[in-house]
Amino acid sequence: MTQVNALQYFVAPNASQRQPAQGGGLEQYEEGHDTSHNELLALQANITAALKKLAVDEGNRQAIAGGIPLLLRQLTQRGGEPAAQVLQVQAAAALGLLATDSCNRRTISDAGGIPSLVQLLSSSSEELQETASALVWALAFDKECREAISAAYGIPSLINLCAASGSSTVQEHAAGALWNLTYDEATRAAVAAAGGIIPLVALLQSHSLEVQQHAAGALTNLAVDSHMAVTIADQAGTALLVQLLGSSSVQIVGFAADIVQDCLLKEAAAAGDSAAAGFSQALAVDGGLAALVRLLSVEADAAQADMLAIRQSAAACLTGLATDPVHAKTVAELDGGVLALVRLTESSSWQEQAMSATILGLIAAVDDDCRRAISQAGGAAALVMLLSSSSHAAVADAAAAISNLASEANCRKALTEAGGIQKLLSLLSQAQLQQQPGGTTSCAPDAAVPAATMADRPSLSLMSGALSGADSLVSQPDSWLCPMSSVAPLVDNAAVAVDS
Repeated sequence: MTQVNALQYFVAPNASQRQPAQGGGLEQYEEGHDTSHNELLALQANITAALKKLAVDEGNRQAIAGGIPLLLRQLTQRGGEPAAQVLQVQAAAALGLLATDSCNRRTISDAGGIPSLVQLLSSSSEELQETASALVWALAFDKECREAISAAYGIPSLINLCAASGSSTVQEHAAGALWNLTYDEATRAAVAAAGGIIPLVALLQSHSLEVQQHAAGALTNLAVDSHMAVTIADQAGTALLVQLLGSSSVQIVGFAADIVQDCLLKEAAAAGDSAAAGFSQALAVDGGLAALVRLLSVEADAAQADMLAIRQSAAACLTGLATDPVHAKTVAELDGGVLALVRLTESSSWQEQAMSATILGLIAAVDDDCRRAISQAGGAAALVMLLSSSSHAAVADAAAAISNLASEANCRKALTEAGGIQKLLSLLSQAQLQQQPGGTTSCAPDAAVPAATMADRPSLSLMSGALSGADSLVSQPDSWLCPMSSVAPLVDNAAVAVDS
């Protein structure tokens, strides 16, 4: 018999529906033997385990995919006996490997497998919870599957696993599934309505970095809606957000920076409301200014879009915070704070050039001590150099900063020695020429600043993370698949293809 025919034989509802095996097979072997229910379950589990391991090789998956309906039927085995649970675990793991292909994911959904799978999320077996949640995570890469998972009330079950499971692996998989489910507006609303924010925020303090990353991914997607961003910040608290800004995970740092920026924008929009000023004050008290300044020194270029986005988000946050003279002076007094801003003026990004000049200008507006700190860090020469930028915004912000810096005698000397007078006169001449009919500008128009602070918000988790652990979830002495813990950090979300 072929592998699929063997499965068909053993999942037949009763003996009368089974077709005799050709060439002997099980019927000949068991002649005169009354096979028990548990023996059949065990045999099915062994066959499914073999198929699962064969599915590790991508070339075998198409042949095994014909057995998807049979594997789905194994998920519905009734009874809580260990043999039935082992079979369910093996079937879910095999389906997880097949789910590397989008067509197979949709086949699973079209065959009605998702409601049965969602039921397994409430199993009393931790091993079954691990495997079932991994499969849900994998299926949630498809929009059709995400809708089916939501319709089958899978979201409350996943949230419950995040909140109540004592297994970090279960939490990792459940949070990964919620990360993908929050890609769509409708399912984002469903996760929030089901109370998902509180347990996801709690997972940010997990001892597992992978759990933290997946929770951060889901929360980042939820924060696309500004009112949810504020709710997330309220639940997390500024102390935790500051802690996350120092994480070793790019994913987690990006999440925290996004939330801080969103909340500062919300606070700025409510200017004049004394109650709205609480976030920035609390952030400063909890060390947020120092954490953001450290992010300005992150090495990044155009090829490292995630790191560049984090640095720009940190600069944007400091731009807003520095409008308060108290915060501006605190930045000036931080070890390396002004130097980091001066170095940022040399960035190839016009947004970073403009923001660094703005922050330096706000610091220079505070007092002479702040102005001298900028000059001593090489800020006078850096701002004069920035007057040659091709960006209108960077040039204008640099000129404003120079105006504030020139209020102190030593700074005036430094600006003069850096050629500031000649450059300002040259720019003034160009500006007057541009006012004349037919005048042209030497600065290129600035591109629009992206609305999202991280690439591709909302995002999906990495496919490799969701699927490489499907087999390793089943304890076996000869397991040689890549364990979930060795999956690379979830950084390159922009590379995930979205199945619409």
